[in-house]
Amino acid sequence: MRSTFRIYLVIIISIFVINSIQAQKKIACIGNSITYGYGLSSPSTQSYPSKLQDLLGSEYEVHNFGVSARTLLKKGDRPYWNESAYSQALNLQPDIVIIMLGTNDAKLNTNWTPHKDEFKSDYQSMIRAFEGLASNPKVWICQIVPAYQTIWEISDATIKNEVNPKIKEVSEEEGFGLLDMYSAMSNKANMFLSDGIHPNATGAEEMANYIHQVLLQDTLNIQHSGDTLVAPVGVGYQWYLDGQLIDESAGGQNRTFVANESGSYEVRVQLDESSQTAILSSAYDFEKEIYVEPLFITESQMVNIYPNPCKEYITVKLDNKFSSQQIQFRIYNNAGQLYHSTNIDADGESTHIDIQSFENDVYLYLISADGETIESGKFIVDR
Repeated sequence: MRSTFRIYLVIIISIFVINSIQAQKKIACIGNSITYGYGLSSPSTQSYPSKLQDLLGSEYEVHNFGVSARTLLKKGDRPYWNESAYSQALNLQPDIVIIMLGTNDAKLNTNWTPHKDEFKSDYQSMIRAFEGLASNPKVWICQIVPAYQTIWEISDATIKNEVNPKIKEVSEEEGFGLLDMYSAMSNKANMFLSDGIHPNATGAEEMANYIHQVLLQDTLNIQHSGDTLVAPVGVGYQWYLDGQLIDESAGGQNRTFVANESGSYEVRVQLDESSQTAILSSAYDFEKEIYVEPLFITESQMVNIYPNPCKEYITVKLDNKFSSQQIQFRIYNNAGQLYHSTNIDADGESTHIDIQSFENDVYLYLISADGETIESGKFIVDR
């Protein structure tokens, strides 16, 4: 009896362990000596990937694929592409990829000046290599940390004015999240080794804390009202349709975007003015409705609400069919709380509702006649 119980116990524990392992999300940290943990007394416990593992806990499995002195440039003096760590990262089939390369590419005479025109295309090639994996990972790319000394041909001027702007361009053009490690580690020279290039143990922990903070915010969803899509609140926006950048002239850099074709929409949101860090939203699959001329007039067509999106007021116009009834117009916020309620006339005239006190958001409205709902929908406040 005890033997049978032990067997069942072993089976249950084994199933639990297997399920726990399967549930872990794998993170591949791609980089150079800064990722590896050069100069730290114990890279396996003090590097930023190790500290990120501590912060994320057992639901994640963080792998350090940093190799010292390596470049993203394929023609650099020591390309990361040639390393076994690169192959191992691909074979891992990660769920999340964090690429932090570029410091050694900034070597002015050895790498940057002769090959800087190839930097973006090489970066795009690496992104696509990971993007094409069966695990379909979410890829983050990093603007690299400051240089507090000019050494090994690496200067902060090259990093700030040339390398990082190209990394930002790749993030915007390709539609990937951006971790602005330059801003995160600015004015923190005391968190670097004496060479001014490599973070010390405190600096590595600071990097991990920042990345962890951004990953926790990676829950952005697109809201919508009809064919109007609304990005989460931020300070900068870039929309994509089926992975392709939507041009600014077509409204691709506005918070709201009117979708005129079916497809998968995403928006890249810059979080605040203090850094260039940006998060890519979850995809929203939009199906463009085909309008068919109606054979009869429905009640909803006798209700006209405009403009949408709106700024200072909305106008409600009801057909005089409802003139003998008591009409109530109610507005709810996203949390389902009643935000505004008023009675309106149904005499064919327009009623203006002041919304200047409303915050930018999506709101639900309900119109009832003698207590019976005759119309519901959404409108957007976007200033």
